[in-house]
Amino acid sequence: MTVVILAFGLTATSCTEYIVNTEDNPVTPTVPTTPLTFQEQLEAIDGISDITVEKTKNGTDAYHFFVDQLIDHNDPGKGTFKQRVAMTYKGAGHTTVLYTEGYMMGSNGKNIRWTDLYDQYDANTIEVEHRYFGESLPEPIENVNYTYLNCEQAAEDLHHVVALIKKNKVCTGKWMATGVSKSGINTALYAYFSEKKGYDDIDVYVPFCAPFLLEIDSKNIGTYIITEAGKSTGIHDKINAIPQKMLQQPMRDKLIELVWEKDGKMLELTKYIVLRAMLGPDAEIDEADVMPLLHKSIIITRIYNYYNNLFGKLAYVPASKLKDYIPDPETADAATLDWFTNATYEDINKMMTEKAGTRAEYTDEELVEQRKEDPNFPYYIQTYRELGNYQFDFSAIAGNGYITEQDIINTYSKTNNKVNLARFVKQFSNQTTKDFLDNFLPKTSKKMVFVYCENDPWTGGAIPDSDNPNVVKLVSPGGGHSEDILDEDYFPKEWREKILGQINAFLGI
Repeated sequence: MTVVILAFGLTATSCTEYIVNTEDNPVTPTVPTTPLTFQEQLEAIDGISDITVEKTKNGTDAYHFFVDQLIDHNDPGKGTFKQRVAMTYKGAGHTTVLYTEGYMMGSNGKNIRWTDLYDQYDANTIEVEHRYFGESLPEPIENVNYTYLNCEQAAEDLHHVVALIKKNKVCTGKWMATGVSKSGINTALYAYFSEKKGYDDIDVYVPFCAPFLLEIDSKNIGTYIITEAGKSTGIHDKINAIPQKMLQQPMRDKLIELVWEKDGKMLELTKYIVLRAMLGPDAEIDEADVMPLLHKSIIITRIYNYYNNLFGKLAYVPASKLKDYIPDPETADAATLDWFTNATYEDINKMMTEKAGTRAEYTDEELVEQRKEDPNFPYYIQTYRELGNYQFDFSAIAGNGYITEQDIINTYSKTNNKVNLARFVKQFSNQTTKDFLDNFLPKTSKKMVFVYCENDPWTGGAIPDSDNPNVVKLVSPGGGHSEDILDEDYFPKEWREKILGQINAFLGI
């Protein structure tokens, strides 16, 4: 039996509490406890190590640490690796926003991707570096086959991090997962694999600008650019008219002349690089045909650069600025178009460096070097293995009598990563994406808000319209490849309210 005894002091309000156990009569005063700091709470979690603290760009403390993560979630016997995670913390009861990173994280707190949802919900934040990026390496980078790089393993990584934090009651409020672009794909496929495996980690998933492609050369992105992008900004007619003007005389000769002035060694640079990319490595080239073919190669490169740069402009220039950014086809001169599409000779130099049209796929040694030179290199591997990639649509130039769509595709299909990464192209499977689109979205119970933007080319890979009340698709007029919903250059006020209203409805707040 235990008895509580109050021992009074000199004043009526002063007392000390003792716990008396009648078995052996010890007297033990209670000791006031000091709440653990957030860093101490993290240190108490088994599987978390190497905690450091950096300041974010807005002065918040960012806690960087490593989580012990399974190399292969389907075979724990393969062992573990260290996966990098970063957190900012407002308090246990605050909403927590998990950023499902698709690439590498920054090396310090200032480089944490800070989304508007963090500010909007005064949220705790967690960012998990994707496996095989940055410091989160399941295997040494000398393992060139990236054995455990796939969407399922990445989703399991996220589940493990969330389970650790939830188990230790560090974050007890509502949970949201979000990401933009490939990070948004991770958000959506995290929901997909969670339902398959019976996880209930997240209250609402919010993928921004997330494309779902079923082919390595998915033309729906390029077709979206020439049929849908820019309609509400008044630039749509310009988009298709500019390449047509580039192919008309006298503009065509002006462009050739302008490019030729950029580099007097154009002939030597291109004779056995661009021409062999166009015609094939074993083609016999008649000297009399060299100059006309070189002229044609300049225009082909020009057209491709136009679409390539337009892709970036639509994605990242606010809609309010696009109308004046893209030149008027009727008044644009060669110099304007040269500025808009970048210098052709730079692209040709790149072709030469990459041994365009003559090279085989990357050797093992080259794959290792590529990963060292470009920390985001695993992204390309994953696109060719399971996520798909885009192809431009050159149909606007049909019937010009000078070059064909196939001329452009033939030239550039021999110079891109698809050739260099042939071993992964051979592994390509769209089964996860197909099952996600066809079977998961129509009937899932997961609460999901997909946000797209009209001007963003990646909206060509948007999910289909949904009849499932748990899956909401919102396409904002204008906009870009961003989740900056507090910036009205990207998201008009009424659309920001729609997005937040739907998220709040799913969160029940």
